[in-house]
Amino acid sequence: QAFVWRYALGWHATLEEAHTLSLTDRAFGEVVHQLLQYTVVTLENGTGLARAAVHEVENALSQATERVARQWPAMRPTPPPMLWRHTLEEAARLALAALRLDEFKPGTRSWTEVPFGEAGATGTLPWDPEPKILIPGTRLAIRGRIDRVEIAAGDTAVRVTDYKTASAPGNVQALILDGGKELQRALYSIAARHHMTDAALHADLVYLGDETPRRHKLQDPEAAMTRVGELLNLATALLERGVSLPGPDDEERWNRYRLARPAVGEPTARKGAIDEAFGTFRQVWRER
Repeated sequence: QAFVWRYALGWHATLEEAHTLSLTDRAFGEVVHQLLQYTVVTLENGTGLARAAVHEVENALSQATERVARQWPAMRPTPPPMLWRHTLEEAARLALAALRLDEFKPGTRSWTEVPFGEAGATGTLPWDPEPKILIPGTRLAIRGRIDRVEIAAGDTAVRVTDYKTASAPGNVQALILDGGKELQRALYSIAARHHMTDAALHADLVYLGDETPRRHKLQDPEAAMTRVGELLNLATALLERGVSLPGPDDEERWNRYRLARPAVGEPTARKGAIDEAFGTFRQVWRER
């Protein structure tokens, strides 16, 4: 339902805080991603991330931090100076953990914030970002940006990475789609497979909030891509019948569309009625 409200009806919040004492989790994640993007671009324009010494990585990250420190307050709500500096230090710490996570094989190239399905993207990229990316078995096209792309020498393998600034849940090794909440690795895999049909494909999830971040691999990217297509076809069939229903997170405090839902005490459909209307699609909430 929130998808329809946002992307079909164009509903969105019209007011935004001009001042804030702290960034939202989403905004903090964007800061970390910007730091990674600027750092990797700087290093790839030189000797390359794979060959960079520790001090070169730290210097490039320091430059990126100063750049974000100047740019962000001009465009987005920003905490007071002391809190903002602390926020940047924490974001830089997570970014450095991401950059130090891997040992690269010779010839590996690295990019961050890699666009796919987008027209007008510029910069040095591993592929042409404009072609339409269709989810296998569906009529649905996707677009977006991949947190991290690494391509082995000779284009023999490609690895896509989704970074999270939180800590890993206890069952992270078993997660594939996590009831629809964990889609990035599968969608990133679709984009990478479209552009690199013959390369070995790896899709990882990294929780930078862990004391020792590590890679959590998607065990079967091909199966995950197929399953996403199956579930989205079920969702498409619902919408084509005019059925737009709330998901299990419709009452979560972070959900910006809570305001459009019935208030506490107002009559709502019984959960059983919603489950019945969802039909076979309700199984998505139970997906690993």
